[in-house]
Amino acid sequence: MENINAAITHKIEEQKDRFRTSYGAIAESAGMSLTQFNRKRNGGKDWTATEVARIAEFFRIPFTSFFPDQLTTTKAAA
Repeated sequence: MENINAAITHKIEEQKDRFRTSYGAIAESAGMSLTQFNRKRNGGKDWTATEVARIAEFFRIPFTSFFPDQLTTTKAAA
């Protein structure tokens, strides 16, 4: 399974490019300093659910879109 923090960071990078916004704006939307944001973006700290939820709201995308498909899809009972 893909590293969850790496998956979150990858999605943030995709959305940053799509929206043509700054890291500072994303960090502010998550309620953190740019230094804290960059530490998480570079793998030094884990993202919290609250931060991911705020970033999802900023980009107007579902919270679950930040996570690998293996974590968000359910399998029908056999």
